[in-house]
Amino acid sequence: MLTISSIDTPQKKSNLRRVYFSETGEYEKIPQQVVRLHDLSVGMSFNSLEEFHALVSNDQYNLAKERALRILARSEKTTHEVSKKLKEDGYFETTISEVISFLEEYKLCDDTDFASRYVQQQLSMGLPPQKIKFKLSQRGISRDLICELLDNLQSEESQSALFEKGTKLIEKFDLSTRKEFEKALRKLVGRGYSFDEAKRIINSQQDRG
Repeated sequence: MLTISSIDTPQKKSNLRRVYFSETGEYEKIPQQVVRLHDLSVGMSFNSLEEFHALVSNDQYNLAKERALRILARSEKTTHEVSKKLKEDGYFETTISEVISFLEEYKLCDDTDFASRYVQQQLSMGLPPQKIKFKLSQRGISRDLICELLDNLQSEESQSALFEKGTKLIEKFDLSTRKEFEKALRKLVGRGYSFDEAKRIINSQQDRG
């Protein structure tokens, strides 16, 4: 038997409330809407933690789905980003997985489509592939998908644009000196070019000189 011993007041800017159980001293983080919906209060008892989860899980799914749709209505997100926000709101992992499956099934959150458009846009703007990989990785896109998209979308035109941009970044360096060579190399790598790409750009500049 589990009995609710206390329910804390949600912290500022938080949607979560901690529901404590007297028998274990442990707590479950529950969204405030679910606490209100079931009128959870001190003294309520449950045969087990599983019974407690069963009570709130169905409502969690509907609330989590609504929350996810609101998140996506504000700005485009990856499944990782939506999952992270739902987790911060206190929804169960199983509930989050169900919501993500729903979003993917109805193409409301499509990582492949998002990443493909992102890669195309950034390549056209001259952003180096290494920088694109880093930015997409931060948003939870898998490395395999990123590499596949880059391999498929990197055209000769985009490669030429990247090369030209790199050349402009180092055009004021005196590449005849070791010190300037190393400074130029660091600058290109710092802007997201791989070591090999940076060396090719520098070597091309030296040949022109």
